[in-house]
Amino acid sequence: MTSENWKHFSTIQIYCGKLLIGDFSYLSSENDCLLVNLNLGKYDLFTQSVTINGLKTISRVRILLQGCNGKLDELLGTTWTDVGKTGICDFDRYHEAFKRLDVEHNWKHYMDTAYFDNNEGVLNLDNNTGASMYYFPSGEGDGEYNVFSLTENGKLVGAEIEFIKNS
Repeated sequence: MTSENWKHFSTIQIYCGKLLIGDFSYLSSENDCLLVNLNLGKYDLFTQSVTINGLKTISRVRILLQGCNGKLDELLGTTWTDVGKTGICDFDRYHEAFKRLDVEHNWKHYMDTAYFDNNEGVLNLDNNTGASMYYFPSGEGDGEYNVFSLTENGKLVGAEIEFIKNS
């Protein structure tokens, strides 16, 4: 197994202080996902990949407050997926936009777009409010994954999802 350096993927704005991490098809429910309380602000999203038997896959995702370094710290909890993709979003913004969707038309379009995408991506539910879900292939696929805190000077500045241990 060969690990690569962290790669910047995108930036997410946390408006409500609640980051939701979970199976990307269940992100409208805080009961089915891990809810992490973070300070308001802009967070950079980074991915780290590994190559296993010639196949490159995302092994970790890092959500880090801009301007901070963040040190991997204690376990916050776990998240799971049964569709091989994990999503993250600002919970309140995403949840409100999700409630306004025409499920038969719009949600099916979003799910079809992301489900067949084998890469990381972004689903924008409402460009006006910043209701976006960032999704990532979950390492080796379906399963339960650890989520760790990222701290700086004793303060929580982000979270890190571990799809593949020891990567």
